[in-house]
This record gives sequence, C-alpha cells and structure tokens, in this order.
Amino acid sequence: MTLVLLFAKLISSLNILRFSINDVDDARKAISALRAIKNPTEVPSRVAEILAAVGTRGDSGVLDLTRKFDSQTLAKPDDLLVTSQEIEDAYSRMDASSINALKAVARQIRAVTRNQISRFKEKRFVTPLGFRIIERYVPLERIGGYVPGGLAAYPSTVLMICIPARTAGVREISIASPPRSDRSIPDSVLAAAFLGGASRVYKIGGA
Repeated sequence: MTLVLLFAKLISSLNILRFSINDVDDARKAISALRAIKNPTEVPSRVAEILAAVGTRGDSGVLDLTRKFDSQTLAKPDDLLVTSQEIEDAYSRMDASSINALKAVARQIRAVTRNQISRFKEKRFVTPLGFRIIERYVPLERIGGYVPGGLAAYPSTVLMICIPARTAGVREISIASPPRSDRSIPDSVLAAAFLGGASRVYKIGGA
C-alpha cells in the first residue's frame, strides 16, 4: 500500500468536525458532539448537508450556518466581510516588534517561494517526431484559504496562504476565519492579511 493510500484510509477513518472554541463551555460542547458521532460514515452526510445548504440558499444558508457553528447572529451577508477599516485599525493596534516579526516572516516566505517558482520557468523542446512543445505553468485566477480560530490566532497560516499565491501571480485571494465572541478577527490575523495581500477576509468558520 502506498503512503498516499495509507494516509487516505487513515483520514477516512477519523471523525472530523469543525468547532469554534471560545471558552470552556464551547470546548465541552465540542467534545460532547464528537463523542455523539459513533459512525464515521455520518461525517460525509453532514458535510453534504452543509454544502447543499450553501449551494441552494447561498448567503442565507451561510448566515444560518454561521449562527449554528460560530454562535454568531449576523443580519446580512455584508456583515460576513471584514471591512478595510477593520483591517487598518487592527494593523495600527499591533506593536512595532510584532509587525516587524510578521514582515520578517513574509520576506522569508517570499524568498522561498521565488526560489520554488524559478524551477517552473517556461520550457521549450522538440520531440523525436519533430513536434515543438511548450511547457508553461500559469497561476490560478483566484484562491480561497481557511485560517483556524477560536482560542488561538494563526497569522503565519495567513502568510503561508497569501504570499506564495501573490508571488505566483494569483489576482484574488479570499481568506475565511471564524469570528470571536465579539464578532472580531484577531489583530495579528488581519495584519498578516494586509501584509500578505489578501483581497478580502470573511468572518466564516464552520460553514
């Protein structure tokens, strides 16, 4: 059995659920919900229900799921989007040493990415039958990334999503991260989104 197949079998045997854990009570609820799932086959069906809700009801479905999974009651779809002012305010609240640390990490990731991309330059060659072949790698038009939330903040995840994409030439980068109890996203995450060049940030977790 190959390592990939072994990994796939391992993943398929796990009970995987997403929870936004903001306090001890939320943690207990999360553990109870996990214990309630006796059959791993229930997980795909629950995921399918979420996909169907979003696919058929659009923004309304996302708002209901955000209420269910993230315990956030938002009035309209626009409330899911972090405003540019919120991002600017978060950046301004960060101390200089933290901003400098994020910038240093960003430079490191960008340097590694450029080195990786250099291996994928356009290649031209002629086959034995005389066909001229051009091999070219092009970036995706847009990508989306998920940044975990809850008790911890993961600005490094934001940078690892955004900077390789921007360096490769991706034009649109959307980030989703679960909001805290006060409907906010951690300052460090928003500052990293700004430095990484994220196009938009959404306050969406479990949905």
